[in-house]
Amino acid sequence: QEYRKTISRYLNWIQTNNESIKILPYVQAINGGTVVDDRMIGTIISITYSTKPFSLEKPIIGFAISSDCVKVSARASPGLVKKGLNLGSLIKEAAEKFGGAGGGHNIAAGAQIPIGTEEAFLQHLNELISKNIGEGHAD
Repeated sequence: QEYRKTISRYLNWIQTNNESIKILPYVQAINGGTVVDDRMIGTIISITYSTKPFSLEKPIIGFAISSDCVKVSARASPGLVKKGLNLGSLIKEAAEKFGGAGGGHNIAAGAQIPIGTEEAFLQHLNELISKNIGEGHAD
C-alpha cells in the first residue's frame, strides 16, 4: 500500500515537473534528482515508458541521486533490441567515459556516474545509440 502511494507520488511529480523530462533524437530521460528514491528509479521508468510523452521507439533512461553518485537505470523495447540495440554495452561505455561504471542486458541496464555528469552522459549516450541503431545495423 505504502509502496503504491510512493510510486503514485513520483508519477505525479514527473507529470507536473516537465523540466525533469528530456527527449533527445535517440533517447529519452527522466531526471528524478533527489526527489525520486534511487532504489525506485528503475520501477518508475518501466511504468512511464509506455505513457506520453515517452515513446517505445527509443530507450528510456532514469537518473536519481544517491548519497555519493547518480544512479542510472535504462530500459529498451523488444523492437529496439531486434534492431540490434544492446543497452548494456552502450550504458557501460557511456558511464566509463564519465568516470562511472555500468552494464547490464540488451533490454535493461544500469550505471553509477558522478553527480553533475547527467546531461553530458545523456548527450553521449544519444550519440552512441544513433550509431548503434540509427544506421540500421547490429554490432
